[in-house]
Amino acid sequence: HTTADDASRYREDDEASVHWKEEPVARLRKYLVAAHGWSKQDEEDLLHALTKEVDQAAETYLASDPEPATAMFEDLFETAPDDIAALSEAFRNG
Repeated sequence: HTTADDASRYREDDEASVHWKEEPVARLRKYLVAAHGWSKQDEEDLLHALTKEVDQAAETYLASDPEPATAMFEDLFETAPDDIAALSEAFRNG
């Protein structure tokens, strides 16, 4: 989902608003509260831990050496289509 565009150009607000009660994160939160006593503090702790994990992963990625341009072709196809194989070969041969 994105807020980069104006959804009112193609959908009325009341059409979307009826679906907010079915929104997956809100439904999960409601379930966790009812079934497991999930609290706002539990959610904040989880968000903090996940943010820390994502930040650490980003730091590890940014500290790694960049892949060569040919890496974009590796492990993408079992058998590359002819046009992709030609591009890959052109990259390899400079």
